[in-house]
Amino acid sequence: MRVRFGLCIAAVGTSMAGGAHAATFSVTTTGDAGAGSLRDAITQANAAAGPHTINLTATGAISLATALPNIAQATKIVGPGAANLSVRGKTGGRFTVFVVAAAVEISGVTIAGGDGDRAGGIEVRSGSLSLSDSVLADNAADMGSAIYASAPLTITRTNISGNKGGNAAIYALNTATITDSVISDNATTAIVFPPAARVLTIDRCTLSGNNGARGVGGLQLQGGTAVVTNSTFSGNIGRLGGDFWTYSDGVTFQLLNVTAIGGSAPSVLADHAATFSLRNTILSGTGDRCRVARMNITTKGHNLSSDATCQLADATDKPSTAPMAGDLADNGGLTKTHALLAGSPAINAGDNASLPATDQRGRARISGAAVDIGAYEVQEDVDAGTDADAGTGTDTDAGTDAGSDAGLDASFDAGPRDAGADAGGGGGDDGCDMAPGRGGGGTGAAASALVLGFLFARRRRVTGWRS
Repeated sequence: MRVRFGLCIAAVGTSMAGGAHAATFSVTTTGDAGAGSLRDAITQANAAAGPHTINLTATGAISLATALPNIAQATKIVGPGAANLSVRGKTGGRFTVFVVAAAVEISGVTIAGGDGDRAGGIEVRSGSLSLSDSVLADNAADMGSAIYASAPLTITRTNISGNKGGNAAIYALNTATITDSVISDNATTAIVFPPAARVLTIDRCTLSGNNGARGVGGLQLQGGTAVVTNSTFSGNIGRLGGDFWTYSDGVTFQLLNVTAIGGSAPSVLADHAATFSLRNTILSGTGDRCRVARMNITTKGHNLSSDATCQLADATDKPSTAPMAGDLADNGGLTKTHALLAGSPAINAGDNASLPATDQRGRARISGAAVDIGAYEVQEDVDAGTDADAGTGTDTDAGTDAGSDAGLDASFDAGPRDAGADAGGGGGDDGCDMAPGRGGGGTGAAASALVLGFLFARRRRVTGWRS
């Protein structure tokens, strides 16, 4: 394929302004090599300065026999939708599906079956990665089974589920922002964030059902700052705890309108000289919700915990209080949440200062007299009579939202790799010094079946989420 400089610059529009050699390439076949293949498009894009666009018009599965070329020029890869195209590593192979070494955007694809040293699905070596409307499933690695990022990372409207082994599904060594996404049912910790003087931002996300065999299931903060807003942690388990771990001295956790329910005890493992602050946050489950040593938890008020272990001493806090929340479910929005049931002590009990405009679902905050505690805001004057906001315990929104998030939140079949991941995941106390074992299975046909329901566009109609 020839690079048609003049015509292609016009085709990509203003986003390519200033790129004298910018070109657009089309991937028209699911073949691994040859004209019209993804491998050929990346090779051609690497041959000239970008930014380039690679449009994936083929549908089905691109099964890689060997590693793709590293993406070495600024490139936007646009897929036809995660339900329509997957890019898969080789069964029994040992390579990462995508290696990023420039400013790269990837959207609308499923990335599965990768098995690398540092990353299974995507390694971001340099440049940056913006990943959206995609799925990463059934990948494995020694460090980040889905993603290992040494450079800035942005994840939006993406499902990262059913990945196995490594220290985490996402291992981020630089600034990272994750929005409107699901990280669920991974046989490893959901996120490990080690870099000092960097910030991890999590907004309107659900982290659920992750199993950190050597640490916690949710978020292990080894450096820098984690700012978590309007997000749900549910049913995460680990050898040392469920949701949050201040792994290193000097790290800072900031939780605002977060709901953490169920999973292993403690939900919060605060065992270093670190800062852990929370406001408008729910911590609920069986056993100690917090285990604190060498530090104190900083309450900024209006928090609710099912026991008295979290040092909630502000007059507005509600220790030893059940939140009265429903099960994790599709309550509208892009991600599953725990709806507050009628009579919940979290309703109208939060602090209205410095809030995001919406809750996790994209619904307006401060529907009643005050903001609700947690990620879910009861819509007292909108959904009355139809959902948990009116006390039924199930948000149906008169049928407009029910079930339409199934593709985003459904978990992937763990597949044959699980045995190795679980068997090898028991050793080590620090949660990061050695990689767990991995089984040798294939890419997992179940991943293909799941992503057939993964259609983000349907959610634009009522929830008001921001693109």
